[in-house]
Amino acid sequence: MATSSTQSKLPSFVAAAKQKRRREFVSFAIKSLDDAYAIQHCFVEQQLNRGEELCGFKVGCTSEAIYKQLGLTGPVFGCLFASEQLQSGAEVALSDYDRLGIEGELAVSLSVDPRSLPDSPATLRDAIQAVFPVIELHALPNDIEHLTLPNVVANNALSAGFVHPQTHTQGVGIESAELTIRMNGQPVARSTNQELQATIYASLAWLATELTSLNIGYDVPVCPTILCGSSAPLFPIDKPVHIEANAGKLGVTTCTVV
Repeated sequence: MATSSTQSKLPSFVAAAKQKRRREFVSFAIKSLDDAYAIQHCFVEQQLNRGEELCGFKVGCTSEAIYKQLGLTGPVFGCLFASEQLQSGAEVALSDYDRLGIEGELAVSLSVDPRSLPDSPATLRDAIQAVFPVIELHALPNDIEHLTLPNVVANNALSAGFVHPQTHTQGVGIESAELTIRMNGQPVARSTNQELQATIYASLAWLATELTSLNIGYDVPVCPTILCGSSAPLFPIDKPVHIEANAGKLGVTTCTVV
């Protein structure tokens, strides 16, 4: 629910949210997460009314690296759209984004509605069908140093699509997970198994609680994809580059920014 301090401004914010392009960052004069999620909801509803379909959710601002880089402490969530899934090997055009950023992370596909996820790692594990590396695409502002958490949320948690493997390996658990991010063949970030397991379990437990408390009315897809957040920094991209997210037995995802 929007706060009283911005109630009179909400109609103009809603209008801006409905006109916002999915790969565009819009700055809103808001300070509360309640206002931010109200704006995000209007944006998502507008996309659904245009024929878009949800394919899952993303959790962001989960790591110490993001706090050190941007001063943002989450978690927050956003919605993933089916049309913005790209298969590994895809080309991503810089010209399609006001400013492109990427994160390398692990995602999971679930066998249940995320709102009904159990809250212990042992039982959460049973709800995970597959774990795989993704390259998440972000719509960034020009000045990310002044990014605020409410504006991250209002802009659908910066989500602008994601690249995933062509096949998702079944039966390989999180216990096998390690992740290396490379750009033009050079490693730029690594995440340990301990970091990845902690991020995945914490993000899933938090998302289940948050979706339930906000009482969102979206139809959740069968076997939804959840992007669980990165333990590495966010990388603004301003020139062509080849990106790889390598999770060993869990697979490799690549894209080329052109």
